[in-house]
Amino acid sequence: MSEILHIGKNSLPKYLDELESKGFIKYIADTLHVPQKFFKLFLIDDTYNLLYKTIYDYCLMQDVVPPFKDIDTNDIGLIAAEFPEPDLLLSTLRERCPQLPQKPSMNYFTKVLRNKRAVTQEPIKYEIFL
Repeated sequence: MSEILHIGKNSLPKYLDELESKGFIKYIADTLHVPQKFFKLFLIDDTYNLLYKTIYDYCLMQDVVPPFKDIDTNDIGLIAAEFPEPDLLLSTLRERCPQLPQKPSMNYFTKVLRNKRAVTQEPIKYEIFL
C-alpha cells in the first residue's frame, strides 16, 4: 500500500490511524473499508446500486465485511424483485439479520431476504346446527 500511495512504510501506519480516528476508513477483520459517505461505490444511482449500497452500509454498521456485488449472479436482481425500495430492504435487514456472519455473501442475503415466513392464521370458529 505504501508503494501505491507513495508514502514511506514507516509513515503509513500513522496516516491510516489518523484516517481511522476521523472515520474516513474502517477496519473489519483483515480488510480496510471506506464508508460510502466519503467514497461512492457507483456513479449511477439505479435501483440495483441503491439496494447494494443499503446492504453494504448495513454490513459496515454490523462490523462485518460487505459482500462483493457479483455481476455473474442474479442475486441483487432477486432481492430487487422483493424489495424495490432501499428503506424496505433496510427494515427487513434489521428484522431478519440482526447478527451477520463475518463475511456474508450476496447469496446469503438472497436466501435470508427471500425466505417466506409462514403466516399463522387465526382458526375460524363456527358452529353446526342440525
